[in-house]
Formats: sequence, structure tokens, C-alpha cells
Amino acid sequence: MINATLSRFATHDNSAYPSLWRGCVGAWCPSLGPSGSRLHDYSRRNNWGTLTNMDPATDWVVDGGQYALDFDGSNDNIASTSGLGITGDATVAISFWMLHRFDSMKAILGFGDSATTALSAFGAWINAQGAGVITIEFAGGNFVYNTSATVPKNIWTHVLIQKTPGAINATSVVAINGVAYAATTGSSSTPNFTNTSFYLGQWGAFNSFYFDGQLDDIRVYSRTLTSSEIRILARRRGIAFTPRTRRLAVPEQAAGGATPWLYARRRSQIIGSGGIT
Repeated sequence: MINATLSRFATHDNSAYPSLWRGCVGAWCPSLGPSGSRLHDYSRRNNWGTLTNMDPATDWVVDGGQYALDFDGSNDNIASTSGLGITGDATVAISFWMLHRFDSMKAILGFGDSATTALSAFGAWINAQGAGVITIEFAGGNFVYNTSATVPKNIWTHVLIQKTPGAINATSVVAINGVAYAATTGSSSTPNFTNTSFYLGQWGAFNSFYFDGQLDDIRVYSRTLTSSEIRILARRRGIAFTPRTRRLAVPEQAAGGATPWLYARRRSQIIGSGGIT
């Protein structure tokens, strides 16, 4: 089913930020509007997500003037149909917007095995580290890369995690709202993406630390992003979908907030949806 409202958004061919589509192997943007029990992949790679233990009638919510998907922290998750074509010790970057509402350890998203006892390949946790201090962790196998970046509750925050081939402690980057943070702990282990699937709200079938909060504008790349690209993605949710002809009509915002989509309504400015179904 074609969502008629998507005609106002850009994808690959008419984006104001074409570099944000280069190397993109998965792009899911709930703020473009509800799509029932199936989460559309706008990367053109058909990596659709399936809402599991989620109610399409109530888990598509509006926050900050835009739609988002709400995860209850109990058993909600979304799994793609594949590992996005990423195998071995690969270069991977994951960009996402999150709003969380908890003070305990929770998985956010990541590549994990479907086996109930398997270890994760690469992804992000939030873990309470003392009074009110929240840290981002991402792990693969038995290692954890921990940063001192704080992510407050109930505020939309942009997060970027990425790695290049090799040991996690030497090849990884974490950025919060466009600002990079160094590791405070880590090890020399190397993740393996072979035979994994990409999960939202969970991190592999073995993991029970379900995400409690909202997610939006999740993008996975098979390359690293530049500092400039990271800062652009951190400006606001869904910025990659800004049409080239309407870039000046879209207000930018400071990271951490949310601005409703504002577009001119002239018929001549309507952009095709790029065949999204």
C-alpha cells in the first residue's frame, strides 16, 4: 500500500543531502508516517522490519510533532528480514534517534544472532552508571566499549556508533548529538556480522533487555560517516528525507529537540515517493 503522505519526502534521487544515501543498507523512518505492522526500508534493499509483540494501533505515536515507534520495555522488538548483507568483520555505522525512559540496563538496537544462546555482533545498550548518569555501550562477543556520553531520559537524542575492521577498542566511534566521545573501557575483540539479523528494541533473540522508549530515523551504513555527515544527521529527525527543492523551507533545529515538518504546499513542489510500497 502506498502512503500518499510520502510524496512530500525525498529519498535517493531528490534528496537535499545525497551523501546521506551513499552506502546506506537500511533506512527506517517512522516519522514519515504509520505503515501498520511492517516497517518500510527506504534504502531500496528491501530490508523490511516486522513489528513483533507490538500493536500497530497504539505503538505508532506522535511525539515532538512527528511519528515514532514506541517500545514498552517488556517484549517489543522489530527484526529485519536479513543481516542487511553485512558479513565478517565489516565496516558498519548505525545512526538513530532515541528517547528513553528508564534507569536500568536496556538494549537499544544491533546485529545479533537468532539463536537463543548466541552472542551479539555489534549494537548499542544504555546502562545506568551511578546516580542519573547514563552511558552508551556497544558490544560484540564478550567485549564492551563504554563511553562517558550522557543520554538523559525523555529527551530526543541522536546517537551514532560505527566501527571499521579490526579490534573494537581501536576502530570505533560514538557520537551523541554530533559530538564524538572516546572509550572509557573496551577490549581488543573483533565482531563477526555473519549469520546475524538487525534488531530494533532488542539485540538478538537471546537478549531479554528490551528497549523502553521511542525510536526514529534509524539508518545503517556499510561505510563510515564523516564528521560533517554525522552533524547533519544530528540536526533533526528525518533530515535525509528533506527534498532538494524544499531544503530552505525546512527549519533546522538544535540537536535533542523535534521540529514538525513544514513544507510549501504548491502542487509544483510535490515530489514522487520513489516507488515506496
